[in-house]
Amino acid sequence: MSRPHDRAEGVPRRTQGAFGRDHRARQSEGLVLVGAQATLRVGDIDIGINVAPTTTDADLALNADLLTPIPNLSAALHDAGFSTSTQPGTWTNADGVSVDLMVCPHQSGRTSPNARDARLAAQGHPEPRTARIAAGLEPALVDHDALILTSLDKNDDRSILLNVAGPAAMLVAKLIKLQERLEARHDGRPDRIKPKDVIDIFRLLVGTQADDLHAGFIRHQGSLQAALTSRRAMEFVHDDLHRREGPALRAIFAAEVGDDPIQVAQWDALIRELPAPDVY
Repeated sequence: MSRPHDRAEGVPRRTQGAFGRDHRARQSEGLVLVGAQATLRVGDIDIGINVAPTTTDADLALNADLLTPIPNLSAALHDAGFSTSTQPGTWTNADGVSVDLMVCPHQSGRTSPNARDARLAAQGHPEPRTARIAAGLEPALVDHDALILTSLDKNDDRSILLNVAGPAAMLVAKLIKLQERLEARHDGRPDRIKPKDVIDIFRLLVGTQADDLHAGFIRHQGSLQAALTSRRAMEFVHDDLHRREGPALRAIFAAEVGDDPIQVAQWDALIRELPAPDVY
């Protein structure tokens, strides 16, 4: 597990400008970098798959319990040239770079299971569509490290001290996302499964020591919501491995790697090393 204030690369220059330096400093405790950029903390490893590990966008989980009224998130993003879209929580600038702000369901201020936009008025952010509700990020609120992130642009010497989700938290988030999208596919809803999410799981498993994953899962037990979500992810893996028609995750991965027998065998070995749902 990375130590606080370790250095990592991979934040696009334009994404860094989403919040001013002072704004980031004053809200930093309530922000956790998740998504594709967080997977980069395992390093630029060669997983033998031609899928770019970088992105120009940024995904941020908000810990609503730690947000402060000042600076106002919506105002800060507008000042930085970002505007909302039809998707709650998605902010995009003129260059097409997006920042997604997401809140866990239990902190969203909403009770409807179909609600999409969070209500953060109690935290001093009353503007609608500021952030969207996203399940699976609960472990990231307790399993993260403060890292110094530098730009992908070698001519940009700026850096950001930001909480970055740990590998176990990212693994859980990816698994919950895939679980929801597989359920949607089964129900006949639009198929939104992205093979890259499975590749990110493979990247996390290849690039993370077993002891570090174990330490992350232990962190999750410090929060009821994180523990429940982590257990749900492991139950999904267990159920998927025993699916009558064969593991869906394995099928997605195999299709993405062209049924390469060595890589599929590595996937099988790594996924079976994950803890059983009742271990923690």
